[in-house]
Amino acid sequence: MLIRLGIGLLLVLAAMRPLHAADMGEAQALYDEAMVTIRNESAPTKEYAMAMFKLDKAMEVIEQNGKTDTELAQEVAAARFWAGKRSDIHILNELARLRKIGKLPPRPKRTPRVADATEEGAGLAGLEGGSAAAEAYAKAESYADSHKEDDFKVALCWFQMAGEHPGTVYSLKAVEKARQAQDRFLAKQARQKEELPDTPEMAHVRDADKLVEAGELEKAIMKYSQSLRMKNTVVAQRRLGHTYFLRAQQIKDEILPQWKELQPKYVQAWKDAWIVRSGMRQFRNDYGPYVVARKQFVKLKDQLDRAFSYYQKGRWSFESVLKQSPERKDLDAAAHVALCFVAIPKERRQAKTKLSSFLRAYKPKNDAERMLYAYCQIELENIQAKK
Repeated sequence: MLIRLGIGLLLVLAAMRPLHAADMGEAQALYDEAMVTIRNESAPTKEYAMAMFKLDKAMEVIEQNGKTDTELAQEVAAARFWAGKRSDIHILNELARLRKIGKLPPRPKRTPRVADATEEGAGLAGLEGGSAAAEAYAKAESYADSHKEDDFKVALCWFQMAGEHPGTVYSLKAVEKARQAQDRFLAKQARQKEELPDTPEMAHVRDADKLVEAGELEKAIMKYSQSLRMKNTVVAQRRLGHTYFLRAQQIKDEILPQWKELQPKYVQAWKDAWIVRSGMRQFRNDYGPYVVARKQFVKLKDQLDRAFSYYQKGRWSFESVLKQSPERKDLDAAAHVALCFVAIPKERRQAKTKLSSFLRAYKPKNDAERMLYAYCQIELENIQAKK
């Protein structure tokens, strides 16, 4: 017992090498050491806890140096956010023990920021966002663009963005980016390589895959549908579901800048349309600027409804995957069924039930599944917090 405690103490002391104002290199070293373990999804409890401890120490050094706006700070924060969500009670208890030995102060609680009615998306349900979420998304996007050689780090960055801004137009988009990065990471490791059979229906799937890579999502949808008309397969249904999901996000991307430009004009026109007549307040539906703004509003709403219809179609595809899966269970498909409910405002009441059922029914088996599972937990907590 004393020997085991002594080894643990030595590891903590090693992570507590003297830190000075100029020791950003120390923060980098701690981060690099920690990432070796974070990348290993089968790392033992004590090793994983030690990796989290090193990330905490790295952030302490970064904060002491006033370098919280650096790329290293972004990487450490993303890795720590993921590690915290991925950990079980045993890892967290071991981390608490290490932090006590290392005399680290308690970590401040981070409360996810939820868009409210005063922000840019207000008035057009489904486009809730806000400047903080927009800035976080842009920052994650910039990091992803400059680190295409490391899909694992990119996935962590996207996951942090999604997890810290649930309920916004950017979060579902970010979690899909995280999923895609995880898929690329696994494919490069040859751990999840899906070889398509040389059959007529799979020829259409291959063509559709190329269209997705090129961003031609509408054409890809038609190709996947052609494949399914020849034969209903899990492969085509899953990829069609993901493509519907991506196309819905794409439509929202097209609408969002238009809405940001229209929203203040629409609100002002609505306010100006109110008049006082014979001591009574009345609303003028025929007020010129309001009529013009209202027409633009309705046009954008119609486009947004089209995006919601793609989420609905995506859900149907994922439900088809479940029907064809052994015991009707498939974590990726079930998670996306629930997230499709989250994405459609009028169905968010059902989203709570769907997310809860999913979380009870599944246990993730790898980091790709853990990331999707953890995001569903975050969305459920966000929905519960709104009540």
